[in-house]
Amino acid sequence: MSKHSEIDPEILKKAFDLCRSFALPLLGTELTTQFLKESYRKILPYFHVLKYFKLNDTAHLSIAKNALTDKELLCFAVWMQQFLKEIQQFMIGIGRVDIEAITESIKEPLEAMGFYEYFHQAEELEY
Repeated sequence: MSKHSEIDPEILKKAFDLCRSFALPLLGTELTTQFLKESYRKILPYFHVLKYFKLNDTAHLSIAKNALTDKELLCFAVWMQQFLKEIQQFMIGIGRVDIEAITESIKEPLEAMGFYEYFHQAEELEY
């Protein structure tokens, strides 16, 4: 059992949408979708539970599991970290990407789940 609050798939979908919305004005729909899919492909071999997170062709997320565990939260956080890291590397001069600012509207539930802890732990990982 998680030391944090229950992991709500709807909150993770909102976090995904906020990260996607952050990228859209910078990259446009096609590149945003490409970066989401590419970062997903990079993370999947290391985190097989990522398979529960499904991206459709228009880069909208569905989650094929109702009760999520810390494992799914961790892989989701690593995926979003990788996605934002790739944007940062692609867009020279973008500076530090602040996940707390991007997800400000749902910060409390994400914090309670432990999302930010996992996200920041993933900063040092390379895929």
